[in-house]
Amino acid sequence: VVQSSSGAIRPSDMPIVAETARLEWAIAEALDTASLPARSLAEYDSTDLGLSPDILLQPSLRLIVSHWSILSVWMEHQKETAVGEKITWTRRPERVALWRSGNYVRLFLLDRASFAFWHSLKHGFGLEHATGRALALDPAFDLVSALVRLFRDRLVTDVHVPVHPLSN
Repeated sequence: VVQSSSGAIRPSDMPIVAETARLEWAIAEALDTASLPARSLAEYDSTDLGLSPDILLQPSLRLIVSHWSILSVWMEHQKETAVGEKITWTRRPERVALWRSGNYVRLFLLDRASFAFWHSLKHGFGLEHATGRALALDPAFDLVSALVRLFRDRLVTDVHVPVHPLSN
């Protein structure tokens, strides 16, 4: 542990602590946010969704990028492992997705392309934009699997087809 000349530990001295606190804050926010009814993929079987529908995700969804292994550290801490006993403080980027599911929070890691995809959808950029961002990061990005996962994890709350005025 590094201390300043005054003896106080600053957040900048232990960035993983600040990053893990950010994760804890996001968990608290997700738990305080209502869950909306999830939609199923089957509901859209016979619907023409056009080229770029807006896919609305659960409002409790939080996405965090950290330069540290915050989810790994947090998960070990939940096992009540003594700090420093088994926990590896690694400077390794992690992209964490979390959301409320009933009375608990689901957390897991996303790869770069999936994170970009989810982030774009969460911020209302539409399916075409989200797919483009994901493919720019990973040309092998599997759109079908990504969409199935969103529906399977009950994250999709609605799908809107943008209305475009007809040209004369």
